[in-house]
Amino acid sequence: MRERAAVEVQYSKSLQVIAKKAEKLLQQHMGGAVMGDTPSKGVTEDVVNRSTLHTALSSLVDALDRTAQEHMSFSEVLSIQVADDLKALAKKKEETRKKHSSFYAKLVNDRDAVYNGRIKAQSKYYSHCEEFESSRQKQERAGDDKHAQRAAKQAEDSQTSMLDAKNTYLIGISVSNRAKEKFYESSVHEIENQYQLLQTSITSRLSYILSNYCAFTSSHLSTLTSTVNGLQTKIQEIDYVADDELFVELNRRPFTIPNDWAFEPCPTFYDTPEISLEPEPKVLLQNKLARAQGKLAENRPIQKAKDAEANRLRDLSVKYADDPNLGSADTALDDAFEAFHAASQLDLACAVYEEEVQVISEAVGGDVGGQAPHMFKDASFAVPTTCGFCQSSIWGLSKQGKTCKKCGLCVHAKCELKVPAECRGTKEGGTPTVARMKSSATKGHAAKLSVSTVPSSSSSSLQKTPSTMSSASSHSFAKSQGAFITSASGSEPDGTVVFDFTASSTFELTASAGTPVWLVDGDDGSGWMKVSDGTKEGLVPSAYLKITAPAASGTTKKAKPPPPPGRGTRPGKKVRALYDYAPQGDDELSLTVGCTVTLTPTGDAYAEGWYEGVDSQGKQGVFPSNYVEMV
Repeated sequence: MRERAAVEVQYSKSLQVIAKKAEKLLQQHMGGAVMGDTPSKGVTEDVVNRSTLHTALSSLVDALDRTAQEHMSFSEVLSIQVADDLKALAKKKEETRKKHSSFYAKLVNDRDAVYNGRIKAQSKYYSHCEEFESSRQKQERAGDDKHAQRAAKQAEDSQTSMLDAKNTYLIGISVSNRAKEKFYESSVHEIENQYQLLQTSITSRLSYILSNYCAFTSSHLSTLTSTVNGLQTKIQEIDYVADDELFVELNRRPFTIPNDWAFEPCPTFYDTPEISLEPEPKVLLQNKLARAQGKLAENRPIQKAKDAEANRLRDLSVKYADDPNLGSADTALDDAFEAFHAASQLDLACAVYEEEVQVISEAVGGDVGGQAPHMFKDASFAVPTTCGFCQSSIWGLSKQGKTCKKCGLCVHAKCELKVPAECRGTKEGGTPTVARMKSSATKGHAAKLSVSTVPSSSSSSLQKTPSTMSSASSHSFAKSQGAFITSASGSEPDGTVVFDFTASSTFELTASAGTPVWLVDGDDGSGWMKVSDGTKEGLVPSAYLKITAPAASGTTKKAKPPPPPGRGTRPGKKVRALYDYAPQGDDELSLTVGCTVTLTPTGDAYAEGWYEGVDSQGKQGVFPSNYVEMV
């Protein structure tokens, strides 16, 4: 259009060139807009002429050709008010179209991801079936020899894994069917409606720009009033509904939704499509049910709110299109599309959760398991840690497993859903574990799960907080220590500090002469006592204290402060190092795999997660308790 503004002398010729270009573009691109790229029916010229948009644009080309010699002043108005708006419209609508295409591709990817989950679950189930069959055959060959028990355990573990995989596979089938249903019966239809709505918006906006063009032409080119009025009439005759119906008529094709998937038994192991309700697989189902119910309760209200928001914004865009002074119809329509995209994704997620709830509920009935679920979070362990469920070590460099935020139970990520929902809700009083009690695989008894508590160190143990101590251990110890200090500060002191003492390690207590103290642990023969000054507690040389409590009689005041005694030991329990350990302070011992350390009389109750002992060189110090084993 801007070529018309080049020079007045060239006006007529330039306008004719533009008219020819417009006619060529109309022939090249209008067919796809009217009948689509691959119409299902034969298309003739009469069919194309049924499009009101095509008729209006053809009239526009004719008008350009007839006004080739008219007023040049209109070129500036045309360039600013029409050409720029058309360019902005094309850019805006192309971006919106790309968003739709991208969202449709994402819907397909999400659907395929659900499908792939079913395929992976099927493959995993087949693999476990083959593994179980192999274990069962090994068990039969073992007979009554010394390997029979181990073969039986392997067969039972393989059977449990197979049943878990089977349940996951069955759930995956139902979820895939539901995702397929949502995709073909809801999402695809809505995407098609959006594309039609987008086309309507483009046509409406184009009609608005062309109407302005006609208005400017009428104002500035009075000699072309009749031509412009005729063009405007054609544009106003654009029927969005009729054009959409024509497009649908030319592109309608028969389509059949694919059949539902069904359970396919493993070729090497015969099985039935019923969900296994053995005790251990049932725990997994109960945990999946609780998780799905929680997610559904969380996401469904959000999905409904997003859906309502999308409908509200869509209605608002229609009002803005009728009266642009109220607001931007394009912005409202874009916001409506964004809200719909979010609602569609949440609706699919909720459909998945609903299907899981339905499938599992039909299987387990009213037996929903424990009602005290664990609150697991990702966790990393600086020292070797045993899984509280399967009793095997948790390995890895970061986020190797899960830890319950309420009771401190540590498990593998793969064991998270296998743990019964029987959380004790507190870390005090012990370290929670989940014991797996299994009967013989040959008898076919199911695994039983129970929650037990391993007694922890007493609250009077010395606090130790090196980098190797887990967060759960340090938290529980700090709580028990705080409880002691609170109770001690409310009673009469057991003695006083005779000489000033400066701590040389984190286990010792800095105290000034005359400070009242409360006795925590008496002298065990090492020459040290553990005391509290009401705010902190630690070790102080016995000779630096004057204890008046009867339990510590025999300590006397010295004329001058003697040097702190060495921490001697008496023969006691021995431990053997399972891992190498490099000390992180002067008060810690170095460990090498296989070396032995003699514990001090109270070394096995030194602090939570720590032992105190003497190595082969006579050095006394502390070291992590889970790096060693009792000899």
